[in-house]
Amino acid sequence: MIPAMSTPVSIAVGIFLMVLGCSFFYKAIIATVKGRVDYWAGFLPFTLMSVFVLHLPKGKNSLVKTSEG
Repeated sequence: MIPAMSTPVSIAVGIFLMVLGCSFFYKAIIATVKGRVDYWAGFLPFTLMSVFVLHLPKGKNSLVKTSEG
């Protein structure tokens, strides 16, 4: 059974998920309008984590690549 979260924690989790959803919506608009998509070119088991890595700034030797179509 999953224990219930306290009210402040559930509000914080909800705000975090809303901000993450807005960020993905923004990335979808950029992909639709400009045709530019960021993708993960890393090791397959870390693919579940890659969703969050795409929101970080890219470095010089980053595994996050940009494709333009």
